[in-house]
Amino acid sequence: MKPYPDYGTGKYVCRCPAVVPNNTQGWTKVNTDPVKVGTKDNRPGIVKVPKPGKILKFKLVHVCGGISCSYRYPLTHFGCHQSFFGLFITDTTKQVLSPKLKHQHASFYSIPGSTPYDAEFTLPEMSPTLNVANQQELQIWTDSHVYTILIMADTN
Repeated sequence: MKPYPDYGTGKYVCRCPAVVPNNTQGWTKVNTDPVKVGTKDNRPGIVKVPKPGKILKFKLVHVCGGISCSYRYPLTHFGCHQSFFGLFITDTTKQVLSPKLKHQHASFYSIPGSTPYDAEFTLPEMSPTLNVANQQELQIWTDSHVYTILIMADTN
């Protein structure tokens, strides 16, 4: 089976190994299972925060699958083509928590020193930090195809 979407039929297959990133020092894993993010039925990936605290920034780690903003471009881990990321973390009211963009209706953004092909990337620091409650729901949205990630939060 293909690990990526079959564009012709709209069927998706994603087999994900148990992955724990190597560089987790200073980070708290926010999700217990990999988060599937995609556009099927217009549903976000859901994460329940495991404990109350303050989040400074998020790190997203690719597990499997891929996304693209167009069938003309190859699949990436986190966005569109060479330098555009397409993931947003929101609250349950779809208010964007991260990344905060200058243009509120932007669909893609860039992160200096990172590409959407990287195995992981860190969203910019939030100021002020994000206060979260135990089991608070965070949602991860994209305009593209199904793929799976791990979410890490810098709680320092």
